[in-house]
Amino acid sequence: MGEPKRLDTAFRIVTWSHIVAQLTGTWANRLLAPTDVPFAQFGVLQHFARYPEWGHTVGEVASAFQANQPAITKTLQNLVRKGFLRVERAHGDGRKRVHFVTAAGQAAHRAALARLAPVAALTFADWSDVDLEKLDALMTRLKTWLDTNRDAAG
Repeated sequence: MGEPKRLDTAFRIVTWSHIVAQLTGTWANRLLAPTDVPFAQFGVLQHFARYPEWGHTVGEVASAFQANQPAITKTLQNLVRKGFLRVERAHGDGRKRVHFVTAAGQAAHRAALARLAPVAALTFADWSDVDLEKLDALMTRLKTWLDTNRDAAG
């Protein structure tokens, strides 16, 4: 593949990724509307639910999501207010606050997943396991590169 075609393909992949994010965000918000977990909060709960014993500061969550601290602070405050996260003072530095997912937060996350699961299953119903695993591997590779090279754009 020549350089112009390669660049065109790269831009198409970035465009498709953005469109996929927009479309899945729209259906996720619609499915989660009856719950107390909007999609933006679901993403944060997903982050905490992966390793429930790990605590995270506002700065760590902001860095993970590439979002500004005021926006993450507001999201975390909403999740604390709902009882989905709890806050503790950091060991060794009482000024820092560390957030942990609660049992209620884990339950809310599971309930949100249950609402999203049927559409996720339907989306990939006619994909072979091999194709699904291939896409997962390629998306993981892309995500890993982007995460490792966050400052590549300057």
